[in-house]
Amino acid sequence: MMMMMKNKIAAAALAFALLGGLFVAPARVSAQGVLLKDIVKVQGVTANQLIGYGIVTGLNQTGDSTSVLFTSKTIQNILQTFGLSTQSTDVRTRDVAAVMVTAKLPPFAHSGDNADVLVSALGDSTTLQGGTLMLTELRGPNNLVYATAQGPISVGGFSADTGTGNSISKNFVTAGRVPEGAVIARDMITNLQQDPQGFSYVLQTPDYKTAAHTVAALNHRFGGNTAHALDAATVRVTLPTRYVNDPVSFLADAGDLKIDADQLAKVVINERTGTIVMGGDITLAPVAIAHGNLSITIATTNQAVPAGARIGFAPSRHRYHLMDPLNSLTNTTPLTADQQAALKKLHAAATQLEGVFVGMLFKEMHKTVDKDTIFGKDTNADDTWQDMLDEKQADAIAKTGSFGIASMVEKQLRAQVLGTPASAPSLPAAVTGPVVPTAAQTRAFEDER
Repeated sequence: MMMMMKNKIAAAALAFALLGGLFVAPARVSAQGVLLKDIVKVQGVTANQLIGYGIVTGLNQTGDSTSVLFTSKTIQNILQTFGLSTQSTDVRTRDVAAVMVTAKLPPFAHSGDNADVLVSALGDSTTLQGGTLMLTELRGPNNLVYATAQGPISVGGFSADTGTGNSISKNFVTAGRVPEGAVIARDMITNLQQDPQGFSYVLQTPDYKTAAHTVAALNHRFGGNTAHALDAATVRVTLPTRYVNDPVSFLADAGDLKIDADQLAKVVINERTGTIVMGGDITLAPVAIAHGNLSITIATTNQAVPAGARIGFAPSRHRYHLMDPLNSLTNTTPLTADQQAALKKLHAAATQLEGVFVGMLFKEMHKTVDKDTIFGKDTNADDTWQDMLDEKQADAIAKTGSFGIASMVEKQLRAQVLGTPASAPSLPAAVTGPVVPTAAQTRAFEDER
Protein backbone atom coordinates (compact mmCIF):
# COMPACT_ATOMS: atom_id res chain seq x y z
CA MET A 1 0.00 0.00 0.00
CA MET A 2 2.82 2.41 0.87
CA MET A 3 4.60 1.65 -2.43
CA MET A 4 1.40 2.28 -4.39
CA MET A 5 0.97 5.62 -2.62
CA LYS A 6 4.56 6.65 -3.44
CA ASN A 7 4.08 5.70 -7.10
CA LYS A 8 0.85 7.69 -7.34
CA ILE A 9 2.50 10.70 -5.77
CA ALA A 10 5.34 10.45 -8.30
CA ALA A 11 2.87 10.25 -11.18
CA ALA A 12 0.88 13.21 -9.92
CA ALA A 13 4.09 15.19 -9.54
CA LEU A 14 4.97 14.45 -13.17
CA ALA A 15 1.55 15.67 -14.30
CA PHE A 16 1.98 18.99 -12.50
CA ALA A 17 5.51 19.29 -13.89
CA LEU A 18 4.30 18.82 -17.45
CA LEU A 19 1.35 21.18 -17.11
CA GLY A 20 3.02 23.81 -14.92
CA GLY A 21 5.90 26.16 -15.47
CA LEU A 22 8.73 25.12 -13.20
CA PHE A 23 8.28 22.17 -10.83
CA VAL A 24 10.46 19.69 -9.01
CA ALA A 25 9.13 16.14 -8.77
CA PRO A 26 10.80 13.94 -6.13
CA ALA A 27 11.06 10.17 -6.31
CA ARG A 28 13.32 7.51 -4.81
CA VAL A 29 16.28 6.23 -6.81
CA SER A 30 18.95 3.70 -6.04
CA ALA A 31 21.58 4.65 -3.48
CA GLN A 32 24.89 5.99 -4.71
CA GLY A 33 28.23 6.52 -3.04
CA VAL A 34 28.99 10.08 -1.93
CA LEU A 35 31.49 11.57 0.48
CA LEU A 36 30.27 11.91 4.04
CA LYS A 37 31.36 15.55 4.25
CA ASP A 38 29.11 16.39 1.28
CA ILE A 39 25.88 15.23 2.94
CA VAL A 40 26.32 16.16 6.62
CA LYS A 41 27.21 19.08 8.82
CA VAL A 42 28.33 19.19 12.44
CA GLN A 43 25.56 20.19 14.81
CA GLY A 44 26.18 23.58 16.40
CA VAL A 45 28.77 24.64 13.83
CA THR A 46 26.74 27.32 12.14
CA ALA A 47 26.69 31.04 11.47
CA ASN A 48 25.24 33.39 14.08
CA GLN A 49 23.02 36.40 13.46
CA LEU A 50 24.00 39.83 14.78
CA ILE A 51 21.95 43.02 14.91
CA GLY A 52 22.51 46.63 15.88
CA TYR A 53 21.04 50.13 15.66
CA GLY A 54 22.94 53.03 14.15
CA ILE A 55 22.78 56.11 11.97
CA VAL A 56 23.93 56.92 8.46
CA THR A 57 25.32 60.39 7.76
CA GLY A 58 26.34 62.27 4.63
CA LEU A 59 22.98 61.99 2.84
CA ASN A 60 22.06 64.70 0.37
CA GLN A 61 18.77 65.90 1.88
CA THR A 62 17.38 62.35 1.63
CA GLY A 63 17.49 61.44 5.34
CA ASP A 64 14.74 61.20 7.92
CA SER A 65 12.29 64.02 8.43
CA THR A 66 11.76 65.79 11.76
CA SER A 67 8.70 63.65 12.37
CA VAL A 68 11.02 60.68 13.06
CA LEU A 69 11.72 61.57 16.67
CA PHE A 70 14.15 58.74 17.48
CA THR A 71 16.56 59.98 14.79
CA SER A 72 16.93 63.40 16.43
CA LYS A 73 17.22 61.73 19.86
CA THR A 74 20.01 59.51 18.54
CA ILE A 75 21.89 62.51 17.17
CA GLN A 76 21.57 64.26 20.55
CA ASN A 77 22.93 61.20 22.39
CA ILE A 78 25.89 60.88 20.02
CA LEU A 79 26.77 64.55 20.31
CA GLN A 80 26.51 64.30 24.08
CA THR A 81 29.21 61.61 24.12
CA PHE A 82 31.49 64.18 22.52
CA GLY A 83 30.63 66.77 25.19
CA LEU A 84 28.08 68.70 23.12
CA SER A 85 24.71 69.45 24.69
CA THR A 86 21.88 70.18 22.21
CA GLN A 87 18.11 70.56 22.18
CA SER A 88 15.73 68.77 19.84
CA THR A 89 14.99 72.10 18.12
CA ASP A 90 18.69 72.42 17.25
CA VAL A 91 18.84 69.13 15.36
CA ARG A 92 18.21 68.83 11.61
CA THR A 93 17.93 65.29 10.30
CA ARG A 94 17.62 65.61 6.51
CA ASP A 95 21.24 64.49 6.03
CA VAL A 96 20.96 61.68 8.63
CA ALA A 97 18.96 58.42 8.69
CA ALA A 98 18.34 55.90 11.46
CA VAL A 99 19.10 52.36 10.32
CA MET A 100 19.11 48.76 11.48
CA VAL A 101 22.38 46.94 10.90
CA THR A 102 22.61 43.16 10.53
CA ALA A 103 25.48 40.76 9.92
CA LYS A 104 26.13 37.03 9.83
CA LEU A 105 28.99 35.81 12.01
CA PRO A 106 30.81 32.82 10.44
CA PRO A 107 31.06 29.66 12.61
CA PHE A 108 34.85 29.74 13.03
CA ALA A 109 35.29 33.52 13.16
CA HIS A 110 38.06 35.00 15.30
CA SER A 111 38.59 38.47 16.67
CA GLY A 112 39.96 40.76 14.00
CA ASP A 113 38.20 39.03 11.12
CA ASN A 114 35.87 41.01 8.85
CA ALA A 115 32.31 40.35 7.71
CA ASP A 116 29.82 42.02 5.39
CA VAL A 117 27.12 44.22 6.89
CA LEU A 118 23.56 44.90 5.69
CA VAL A 119 22.02 48.31 6.42
CA SER A 120 18.27 49.08 6.20
CA ALA A 121 16.47 52.38 6.71
CA LEU A 122 14.33 52.55 9.83
CA GLY A 123 12.65 55.93 9.38
CA ASP A 124 11.30 57.73 6.32
CA SER A 125 14.57 58.24 4.51
CA THR A 126 14.17 58.18 0.73
CA THR A 127 17.61 56.79 -0.09
CA LEU A 128 20.85 55.77 1.62
CA GLN A 129 22.87 56.46 -1.50
CA GLY A 130 26.15 58.24 -0.71
CA GLY A 131 25.81 57.73 3.07
CA THR A 132 28.30 56.46 5.62
CA LEU A 133 27.45 54.17 8.51
CA MET A 134 28.68 55.48 11.84
CA LEU A 135 30.35 53.14 14.35
CA THR A 136 27.68 50.65 15.42
CA GLU A 137 27.77 47.81 17.93
CA LEU A 138 26.44 44.46 16.72
CA ARG A 139 24.97 42.15 19.37
CA GLY A 140 23.96 38.53 19.47
CA PRO A 141 20.82 36.99 20.99
CA ASN A 142 22.58 36.95 24.40
CA ASN A 143 22.98 40.76 24.16
CA LEU A 144 26.77 40.53 24.04
CA VAL A 145 28.69 42.68 21.57
CA TYR A 146 30.40 40.44 19.01
CA ALA A 147 31.39 43.00 16.37
CA THR A 148 31.43 46.68 15.44
CA ALA A 149 30.63 48.08 12.01
CA GLN A 150 31.12 51.28 10.07
CA GLY A 151 31.94 52.43 6.55
CA PRO A 152 30.49 53.76 3.29
CA ILE A 153 27.26 52.17 2.11
CA SER A 154 26.84 50.61 -1.31
CA VAL A 155 23.23 50.43 -2.55
CA GLY A 156 21.96 48.15 -5.31
CA GLY A 157 20.24 50.89 -7.29
CA PHE A 158 20.06 54.62 -7.74
CA SER A 159 17.72 57.54 -7.22
CA ALA A 160 18.05 60.88 -9.01
CA ASP A 161 16.11 64.13 -9.08
CA THR A 162 15.80 65.90 -12.44
CA GLY A 163 15.40 69.29 -10.76
CA THR A 164 11.99 69.88 -12.36
CA GLY A 165 9.97 68.08 -9.73
CA ASN A 166 10.45 64.66 -11.34
CA SER A 167 12.65 61.86 -10.05
CA ILE A 168 13.81 58.49 -11.28
CA SER A 169 14.84 55.48 -9.24
CA LYS A 170 15.80 51.88 -9.89
CA ASN A 171 15.78 48.91 -7.52
CA PHE A 172 15.86 49.48 -3.74
CA VAL A 173 17.85 52.42 -2.44
CA THR A 174 16.73 52.38 1.21
CA ALA A 175 18.88 49.31 1.91
CA GLY A 176 22.53 48.66 1.20
CA ARG A 177 25.63 46.88 2.40
CA VAL A 178 29.06 47.68 3.74
CA PRO A 179 31.50 45.10 2.31
CA GLU A 180 33.85 43.83 5.03
CA GLY A 181 32.44 46.59 7.22
CA ALA A 182 32.20 44.60 10.45
CA VAL A 183 35.21 43.86 12.63
CA ILE A 184 34.69 40.82 14.89
CA ALA A 185 35.53 41.44 18.52
CA ARG A 186 34.95 37.95 20.04
CA ASP A 187 36.07 34.47 19.08
CA MET A 188 33.25 32.07 18.32
CA ILE A 189 33.02 28.96 20.54
CA THR A 190 31.49 25.90 18.84
CA ASN A 191 30.20 22.59 20.16
CA LEU A 192 33.44 20.93 19.10
CA GLN A 193 35.30 23.00 21.66
CA GLN A 194 32.71 22.54 24.41
CA ASP A 195 32.36 18.74 24.18
CA PRO A 196 35.72 16.99 23.65
CA GLN A 197 34.12 13.52 23.94
CA GLY A 198 32.02 13.71 20.79
CA PHE A 199 29.59 15.58 18.56
CA SER A 200 26.57 15.01 16.34
CA TYR A 201 26.34 14.84 12.57
CA VAL A 202 23.19 16.35 10.99
CA LEU A 203 22.14 15.07 7.56
CA GLN A 204 21.40 17.85 5.10
CA THR A 205 18.54 15.72 3.73
CA PRO A 206 16.99 13.68 6.58
CA ASP A 207 16.52 10.04 5.61
CA TYR A 208 16.40 6.89 7.75
CA LYS A 209 18.27 4.74 5.25
CA THR A 210 21.04 7.29 4.76
CA ALA A 211 21.37 7.68 8.54
CA ALA A 212 21.69 3.90 8.92
CA HIS A 213 24.32 3.73 6.17
CA THR A 214 26.26 6.56 7.83
CA VAL A 215 26.29 4.73 11.17
CA ALA A 216 27.41 1.49 9.48
CA ALA A 217 30.25 3.23 7.62
CA LEU A 218 31.53 5.03 10.72
CA ASN A 219 31.41 1.92 12.92
CA HIS A 220 33.13 -0.16 10.25
CA ARG A 221 35.94 2.38 9.93
CA PHE A 222 36.45 3.47 13.56
CA GLY A 223 34.92 0.72 15.71
CA GLY A 224 31.54 -0.73 16.64
CA ASN A 225 30.52 1.85 19.26
CA THR A 226 31.60 4.99 17.45
CA ALA A 227 28.23 6.13 16.06
CA HIS A 228 24.52 5.57 16.54
CA ALA A 229 21.53 7.25 14.94
CA LEU A 230 19.20 9.35 17.11
CA ASP A 231 16.67 9.97 14.33
CA ALA A 232 16.48 10.34 10.55
CA ALA A 233 18.67 13.45 10.61
CA THR A 234 21.01 13.08 13.61
CA VAL A 235 23.92 10.70 14.09
CA ARG A 236 25.70 10.89 17.45
CA VAL A 237 29.45 10.26 17.36
CA THR A 238 31.54 9.24 20.36
CA LEU A 239 35.18 9.95 19.60
CA PRO A 240 37.43 6.85 19.68
CA THR A 241 40.22 6.86 22.24
CA ARG A 242 42.89 8.00 19.82
CA TYR A 243 40.74 10.98 18.74
CA VAL A 244 39.71 12.25 22.20
CA ASN A 245 40.38 16.00 22.41
CA ASP A 246 41.19 15.92 18.69
CA PRO A 247 37.85 16.10 16.85
CA VAL A 248 39.41 17.91 13.90
CA SER A 249 41.49 14.86 12.94
CA PHE A 250 38.42 12.62 13.25
CA LEU A 251 36.36 14.93 11.01
CA ALA A 252 39.17 15.00 8.45
CA ASP A 253 39.42 11.19 8.35
CA ALA A 254 35.67 10.55 8.45
CA GLY A 255 34.86 13.13 5.80
CA ASP A 256 36.35 10.99 3.03
CA LEU A 257 34.20 7.93 3.81
CA LYS A 258 31.92 6.77 1.01
CA ILE A 259 28.28 6.64 2.07
CA ASP A 260 25.44 4.97 0.16
CA ALA A 261 23.08 7.95 0.31
CA ASP A 262 19.45 7.37 -0.57
CA GLN A 263 18.78 10.20 -3.00
CA LEU A 264 15.63 11.91 -4.23
CA ALA A 265 15.46 12.17 -8.00
CA LYS A 266 14.61 15.63 -9.28
CA VAL A 267 12.98 16.69 -12.51
CA VAL A 268 13.07 20.38 -13.40
CA ILE A 269 10.98 21.53 -16.37
CA ASN A 270 10.98 25.11 -17.58
CA GLU A 271 8.28 25.61 -20.19
CA ARG A 272 9.51 29.08 -21.15
CA THR A 273 12.94 27.86 -22.27
CA GLY A 274 11.99 24.27 -23.06
CA THR A 275 14.69 23.01 -20.70
CA ILE A 276 14.28 19.62 -18.99
CA VAL A 277 16.81 18.53 -16.35
CA MET A 278 16.57 15.10 -14.71
CA GLY A 279 18.56 13.42 -11.99
CA GLY A 280 17.48 9.76 -11.89
CA ASP A 281 14.94 7.02 -12.60
CA ILE A 282 11.30 7.46 -11.63
CA THR A 283 8.65 4.73 -11.57
CA LEU A 284 5.34 6.05 -12.87
CA ALA A 285 1.94 4.78 -11.80
CA PRO A 286 -0.95 4.70 -14.31
CA VAL A 287 -1.79 8.28 -15.22
CA ALA A 288 -3.34 10.26 -18.07
CA ILE A 289 -2.30 13.82 -18.90
CA ALA A 290 -4.04 16.10 -21.41
CA HIS A 291 -2.92 19.60 -22.29
CA GLY A 292 -3.99 21.25 -25.54
CA ASN A 293 -3.22 18.83 -28.38
CA LEU A 294 -0.75 16.93 -26.17
CA SER A 295 -1.86 13.74 -24.44
CA ILE A 296 0.23 11.26 -22.46
CA THR A 297 -1.15 7.98 -21.12
CA ILE A 298 0.77 5.62 -18.86
CA ALA A 299 -1.14 2.46 -18.03
CA THR A 300 -0.60 -0.95 -16.45
CA THR A 301 -1.66 -3.71 -18.83
CA ASN A 302 -3.15 -6.96 -17.56
CA GLN A 303 -1.97 -10.24 -19.05
CA ALA A 304 -3.72 -13.59 -18.82
CA VAL A 305 -1.81 -16.26 -16.94
CA PRO A 306 -0.93 -19.22 -19.21
CA ALA A 307 -2.94 -22.40 -18.78
CA GLY A 308 -1.62 -24.73 -16.14
CA ALA A 309 -0.10 -22.00 -14.02
CA ARG A 310 -2.70 -20.05 -12.07
CA ILE A 311 -6.20 -18.94 -12.96
CA GLY A 312 -6.67 -15.20 -13.00
CA PHE A 313 -4.92 -12.08 -14.17
CA ALA A 314 -1.64 -10.53 -13.01
CA PRO A 315 -0.63 -6.93 -13.64
CA SER A 316 2.59 -6.48 -15.60
CA ARG A 317 5.49 -4.99 -13.65
CA HIS A 318 6.84 -2.69 -16.35
CA ARG A 319 9.01 0.18 -15.11
CA TYR A 320 8.29 3.27 -17.15
CA HIS A 321 11.31 5.52 -17.39
CA LEU A 322 10.58 9.22 -17.21
CA MET A 323 12.41 9.76 -20.49
CA ASP A 324 9.66 7.85 -22.34
CA PRO A 325 6.94 10.52 -21.98
CA LEU A 326 9.46 13.36 -22.08
CA ASN A 327 10.73 12.18 -25.45
CA SER A 328 7.25 12.86 -26.76
CA LEU A 329 7.60 16.45 -25.57
CA THR A 330 11.03 17.00 -27.09
CA ASN A 331 9.93 15.53 -30.44
CA THR A 332 7.20 18.15 -30.70
CA THR A 333 8.46 21.38 -32.22
CA PRO A 334 7.50 24.23 -29.87
CA LEU A 335 5.90 27.37 -31.19
CA THR A 336 7.93 30.54 -31.16
CA ALA A 337 6.71 33.69 -29.44
CA ASP A 338 5.90 35.26 -32.85
CA GLN A 339 3.89 32.20 -33.88
CA GLN A 340 1.93 32.27 -30.64
CA ALA A 341 1.15 35.96 -31.11
CA ALA A 342 0.05 35.28 -34.72
CA LEU A 343 -2.30 32.50 -33.60
CA LYS A 344 -3.84 34.76 -30.96
CA LYS A 345 -4.49 37.42 -33.60
CA LEU A 346 -5.94 34.79 -35.94
CA HIS A 347 -8.27 33.55 -33.20
CA ALA A 348 -9.43 37.09 -32.41
CA ALA A 349 -10.07 37.89 -36.10
CA ALA A 350 -11.91 34.60 -36.69
CA THR A 351 -14.09 35.16 -33.61
CA GLN A 352 -14.88 38.68 -34.80
CA LEU A 353 -15.85 37.30 -38.23
CA GLU A 354 -18.23 34.80 -36.60
CA GLY A 355 -19.73 37.65 -34.58
CA VAL A 356 -20.40 39.63 -37.75
CA PHE A 357 -22.08 36.60 -39.32
CA VAL A 358 -24.29 36.06 -36.26
CA GLY A 359 -25.20 39.77 -36.23
CA MET A 360 -26.26 39.61 -39.90
CA LEU A 361 -28.33 36.54 -39.08
CA PHE A 362 -30.13 38.46 -36.31
CA LYS A 363 -30.96 41.32 -38.68
CA GLU A 364 -32.47 38.93 -41.22
CA MET A 365 -34.52 37.33 -38.46
CA HIS A 366 -35.89 40.72 -37.34
CA LYS A 367 -37.21 41.36 -40.88
CA THR A 368 -39.51 38.37 -40.63
CA VAL A 369 -41.43 39.66 -37.58
CA ASP A 370 -43.43 42.78 -36.82
CA LYS A 371 -41.39 45.45 -35.12
CA ASP A 372 -42.51 46.57 -31.68
CA THR A 373 -41.74 50.06 -30.49
CA ILE A 374 -40.45 51.08 -27.08
CA PHE A 375 -39.47 54.71 -27.56
CA GLY A 376 -42.25 55.73 -29.97
CA LYS A 377 -42.90 55.64 -33.72
CA ASP A 378 -41.45 59.08 -34.44
CA THR A 379 -37.89 58.15 -33.43
CA ASN A 380 -35.23 55.67 -34.57
CA ALA A 381 -34.11 54.97 -31.00
CA ASP A 382 -35.66 51.49 -31.24
CA ASP A 383 -33.40 50.56 -34.16
CA THR A 384 -30.33 51.89 -32.37
CA TRP A 385 -31.17 49.99 -29.21
CA GLN A 386 -31.87 46.76 -31.15
CA ASP A 387 -28.58 47.04 -33.09
CA MET A 388 -26.61 47.46 -29.84
CA LEU A 389 -28.38 44.48 -28.27
CA ASP A 390 -27.80 42.29 -31.33
CA GLU A 391 -24.11 43.23 -31.40
CA LYS A 392 -23.61 42.24 -27.75
CA GLN A 393 -25.48 38.98 -28.20
CA ALA A 394 -23.58 38.16 -31.39
CA ASP A 395 -20.23 38.74 -29.70
CA ALA A 396 -21.24 36.53 -26.77
CA ILE A 397 -22.35 33.71 -29.08
CA ALA A 398 -19.22 34.02 -31.22
CA LYS A 399 -16.97 33.60 -28.19
CA THR A 400 -18.61 30.24 -27.44
CA GLY A 401 -17.80 28.98 -30.95
CA SER A 402 -21.31 27.51 -31.26
CA PHE A 403 -21.54 28.07 -35.02
CA GLY A 404 -18.05 26.71 -35.71
CA ILE A 405 -17.20 29.45 -38.20
CA ALA A 406 -14.23 30.79 -36.24
CA SER A 407 -12.74 27.33 -35.76
CA MET A 408 -13.20 26.57 -39.46
CA VAL A 409 -11.39 29.74 -40.45
CA GLU A 410 -8.58 29.03 -38.00
CA LYS A 411 -8.13 25.51 -39.35
CA GLN A 412 -7.91 26.72 -42.95
CA LEU A 413 -5.56 29.65 -42.24
CA ARG A 414 -3.41 28.14 -39.52
CA ALA A 415 -0.70 26.73 -41.80
CA GLN A 416 -0.55 29.98 -43.75
CA VAL A 417 -0.18 32.06 -40.58
CA LEU A 418 2.51 29.80 -39.09
CA GLY A 419 4.31 29.21 -42.35
CA THR A 420 4.40 25.49 -41.51
CA PRO A 421 2.44 22.36 -42.55
CA ALA A 422 -1.03 21.95 -41.09
CA SER A 423 0.26 19.31 -38.67
CA ALA A 424 2.25 21.90 -36.70
CA PRO A 425 1.52 21.87 -32.94
CA SER A 426 -1.25 24.11 -31.73
CA LEU A 427 -1.53 26.25 -28.64
CA PRO A 428 -3.58 25.03 -25.70
CA ALA A 429 -7.32 25.54 -26.05
CA ALA A 430 -7.24 28.05 -23.19
CA VAL A 431 -5.09 30.32 -25.38
CA THR A 432 -6.33 29.77 -28.93
CA GLY A 433 -9.89 28.62 -28.39
CA PRO A 434 -11.41 25.75 -30.42
CA VAL A 435 -9.54 25.16 -33.66
CA VAL A 436 -11.02 21.86 -34.92
CA PRO A 437 -14.75 21.90 -35.83
CA THR A 438 -16.92 18.87 -35.34
CA ALA A 439 -18.38 16.98 -38.29
CA ALA A 440 -21.81 18.48 -37.60
CA GLN A 441 -20.39 21.99 -37.53
CA THR A 442 -18.56 21.38 -40.80
CA ARG A 443 -21.73 20.16 -42.53
CA ALA A 444 -23.70 23.10 -41.16
CA PHE A 445 -21.09 25.54 -42.42
CA GLU A 446 -21.06 23.89 -45.88
CA ASP A 447 -24.87 24.07 -46.09
CA GLU A 448 -24.90 27.67 -44.97
CA ARG A 449 -22.27 28.60 -47.50
